[in-house]
Amino acid sequence: MAMQGAYQARAGYERIPGAARRYKDVSTGEELSRRQYIKRTEGVPSLESKAKQLSRARALAGEVQPMKEYNKYVSGFKAAHGKDAHVRGKAFEAQEFQRAMKTMKKKGWRRTKERKEERWHALQVMGMAPADKPMPEGFGES
Repeated sequence: MAMQGAYQARAGYERIPGAARRYKDVSTGEELSRRQYIKRTEGVPSLESKAKQLSRARALAGEVQPMKEYNKYVSGFKAAHGKDAHVRGKAFEAQEFQRAMKTMKKKGWRRTKERKEERWHALQVMGMAPADKPMPEGFGES
């Protein structure tokens, strides 16, 4: 087995020095791409399916799934402002979304009434709270 940096090829394969992510099948002499190498050695049909398997395993283990909460906010915002609403860039609604996301990320939002009102407004912008109703009494209380 050849060792190059942090990469170690599995038995029957060796890393081709100087080639970016290329492997060589020792028995046949065939040159493989990184995708082909992973398909053969790990027995997965594609890298995308491998990522899905890992994601499912993390979800079953109870680990946090990256981007899940952000995607929830994006879909709520688009439901409230139309499916063509922008969440990135310099458009007005994009800036509104970005301000709301900044508010949602703030820690300690339960401390003062002003922060609770900011959070309520952010939820309204995201489409997760009724836009026509004021902040309810006891909002943010445990």
